[in-house]
Amino acid sequence: MKYSQSGLGFFCQSLALNFGIHYASTIGPSFQSFITTASWCLMTSFLLLICYVFSKNSFNLLKSSLFETVFNIVAAFSYITSCSYLGYAVNVFLQPMYLITPYFQVYPAMSAAYMVGTLLAVIYAYDAYKSYRYFKGYR
Repeated sequence: MKYSQSGLGFFCQSLALNFGIHYASTIGPSFQSFITTASWCLMTSFLLLICYVFSKNSFNLLKSSLFETVFNIVAAFSYITSCSYLGYAVNVFLQPMYLITPYFQVYPAMSAAYMVGTLLAVIYAYDAYKSYRYFKGYR
């Protein structure tokens, strides 16, 4: 799970930074919200992935703690809210520019970013469910 969360999180963040940074003022605070969510979720998921890969003991300790469950719930909620806000801003402010500007790549890139972010929200929610079951001992 952490591999896909880290990979897709990196993809979302790189799309937003490569294509959306010059239009951050056009998109508004939804861009900052999305970048913040992608950054902290990516950083935490990557750190957990490193802990899980290099230490079986830390895997068992972190999976059996409440941290993993709470992190996944907060990450899923953060992604779903920031992606819906970014999706609104992209469709309201960037779509008209896409329709009249030739070779305008920002709209498709930012659309892909919020769609993949929504997929990430689903993945984090599923991981929260699995983590809760592990926490309760149902495995």
